[in-house]
Amino acid sequence: MEDYILSRLKVSVERRFGKTPITKSDMEFLASDIYLKTKHLVSYNTLRRFFGTVKSTKTSSSVLDFFAEYCGYESFRDFENSNIPDLNFNIWNRLSEFDEIDDSIYSELKQKALLQDPVALSNLFYLFQKFVSIKPVEEWSYFYYNLKLDCHKTTENNILILMANMIGEFLRKNQFSDLELNYLINNQILRENMIYNFVDYSSLFDDGFYSKLIDQFSPIKSEDVVFKYSILALKYFNQNKFEDSIKCIERVIEVKPKEDFFPIINGRIQAATILKEIIENNELGEKTLEKTLNYFRQQDQNNLILYSMETLPLVVQYSPLCEKLEEMMDYIERSTDLIVSWNLNLDFTMYYISRYIYHSRLNEIKKVALYANLMSNENTLLFYREYVNQLIKKYEK
Repeated sequence: MEDYILSRLKVSVERRFGKTPITKSDMEFLASDIYLKTKHLVSYNTLRRFFGTVKSTKTSSSVLDFFAEYCGYESFRDFENSNIPDLNFNIWNRLSEFDEIDDSIYSELKQKALLQDPVALSNLFYLFQKFVSIKPVEEWSYFYYNLKLDCHKTTENNILILMANMIGEFLRKNQFSDLELNYLINNQILRENMIYNFVDYSSLFDDGFYSKLIDQFSPIKSEDVVFKYSILALKYFNQNKFEDSIKCIERVIEVKPKEDFFPIINGRIQAATILKEIIENNELGEKTLEKTLNYFRQQDQNNLILYSMETLPLVVQYSPLCEKLEEMMDYIERSTDLIVSWNLNLDFTMYYISRYIYHSRLNEIKKVALYANLMSNENTLLFYREYVNQLIKKYEK
């Protein structure tokens, strides 16, 4: 059990820091960050021993307290109590035995899930799936609402993305009438989930349910306009219906980016301008590449994948192969190193698509195989699969 707790503490420190410390500069930056956040001094050699880059010795209890405080706990004992799986067993029992649970359980699950406690996440998803599978829409929406997760906060949005994927699985397993689809799309929770996290390209084509869902989606806010018409623009583009795609693009770019928009919304506006140039010129010029790179550099690195995920595959496919494109790919890759923390590929599908196309154009077969494997990973968002295929087919032509 001690080894389990220490391994959990190492992971928690890494996630708080934003990366796994390996080099001397990593360790020095981590020591500075610990001091900045806790006012405790931890030596370079202590960090090396704790993370196993040199022969390890037992870490003192006071240093373990410092690490736990750095991760948001009062002490190592508090961290230990929060990470022993048996302590979650009572929650599991309550989830299994009762349909109704009180607000304190929602709060406890959310707190532990945001700290990426694996058992709390398991409990949370078990409850979510239980409600989705046997309860009407109003009741699982009520559960979802009670979690009070904020789609504008990166850590909370990670949980929302996972749940959005579960909603997608639920929707794919059912056949809905037009009336039922209309009812679903006007459910507040599903609407918000779709706008921020849920895009099912796999059923956007060939009269699939998501295509019908989008058709019935009536924009209310400017974010809704961007969401609906950016999806339709891509749909028509992949069907070579360029006039229809341009009409949708015009609706999107009428909306001006705002700081309080969710990053994906601003990213969709940027992608629409790129798509318009591709349709009009069948390629992107180096000036556009430069502008796009500058746009990425202006964004918060913690959300860069969300800003770039709609734009990047188009840029990589239609830009000239040049140093500026290489620079863009490297810049985004460095940013992904900062935010990989869930050991899932959920946010990175478009990045993998981009790398696949990029290395295909350079005829780098081993790297093509690597990114093809990453795209097929079971953790990759299912709802991008068809879009992946469409892009690859277009490139191969």
